[in-house]
Amino acid sequence: MIFDISLYSSCFILGYVIYKSYEKKSLFNAHLIYWVVTLYTVYMPAFFYYEELTENDTYNMIFLLGNIGAFISLFVVPIRTPVKVVSYGEVRDFSIVIKVLALIYVIFLTLSVLYLIKQYGGIVNALTFSRLDAYLKDGITTGAGFKLLLLVPEICYFLLISLLLNRGQVKFSFVLAMISVIYYVFTANTRLPIIFPLIVFATIYIYKFQYKNIRLILPVALISGMIFVIGFSVVGSYLRNGQLENMELSSKMIYEEVGNRQTNQLGYYEWIKDLKDGLDDNRYDYEYGMGTIAYPIISFVPRALWSEKPNTSSSNRLTELVYERKIGDGLPIYTFHLVGDGFFQFSWLGALLYPFLFIFLVSFTRNFIALKIPNSEYWQAYFLISCVPFVRAELPMVKVILTVIIVMVVKLLMRIRI
Repeated sequence: MIFDISLYSSCFILGYVIYKSYEKKSLFNAHLIYWVVTLYTVYMPAFFYYEELTENDTYNMIFLLGNIGAFISLFVVPIRTPVKVVSYGEVRDFSIVIKVLALIYVIFLTLSVLYLIKQYGGIVNALTFSRLDAYLKDGITTGAGFKLLLLVPEICYFLLISLLLNRGQVKFSFVLAMISVIYYVFTANTRLPIIFPLIVFATIYIYKFQYKNIRLILPVALISGMIFVIGFSVVGSYLRNGQLENMELSSKMIYEEVGNRQTNQLGYYEWIKDLKDGLDDNRYDYEYGMGTIAYPIISFVPRALWSEKPNTSSSNRLTELVYERKIGDGLPIYTFHLVGDGFFQFSWLGALLYPFLFIFLVSFTRNFIALKIPNSEYWQAYFLISCVPFVRAELPMVKVILTVIIVMVVKLLMRIRI
């Protein structure tokens, strides 16, 4: 009964969100992200594969509360026309410092790809090594110090793409965006980063050059996007597992791969039940906000200075707690959706609170970028789409904090004139 209410209410609310997005000419917003990802990762697998579990009314209250929290956010953070997404007035140039940092990032992307090609003895070998295995065995326990140093150059690179697009230099802007696509084709251990730049560029291009026709484009974009993502999920799966040479893009293979994702990779509905059972059996306790406040702050302490620093990712901690194993053992990491992470923090209240907080924080941060930084359209859209994986995992607290800090740093850099 409770599951049915949750399922049908989520479908209804998603329909309303799509309608409001259509009305406000918003191709992409935090509400759409939350409801589309939740329906795909939780409700669809539950409906088709977990009939017995859907009859557990007490358990399914977690998801109903999550629906209520996300629904409340529609009134606190309503869907608006994204007027700040496109620069209609004078295109403001950047200081040379921003352009130099953007160039440094482009050089880094290019050299990284060339290094991998040389390391593995050719393009084919570089594409076919299993980067997922490497990540699960070593990369997941490695600190992110070097990546943090590249965050400001990366944002400068995003700003340069927007600047060129706003000036009408579409081809040059597209070539710059494609450099990151090529980089992720060779390096990404998950499928999503490969298509992020393509989706972001297409979104900004539509706003910039097809704004009057956006209501006609929206349904076409949604349908074609779904078809593209389904097809790409097959290619991306082979790519990250180092099996590109065995790929077969037949309708049968695509059907089998989609079915495999539903049964083996989209088990969030069952994993959240495992999490709740462990809490009910007192195998571990609620964190009471540690994952929301303390761990995001701790994550900024370099592991080189604190060798015993705990896992700051909720997904990593919960994988170890729920399934009694150590991360870095070569096995996949489990994620428990925002409602599961919220439940782990604050029990039933957390299941309601976390979807609301996700939509609020993501919307606030996107607006903060728009208000503070000119020519930031690409950055805004990239921030939004990069928050997609967090719906199935945890609140993007570290990402939000870093973004706010980088906005301040970039504002200072923009004032430098040489």
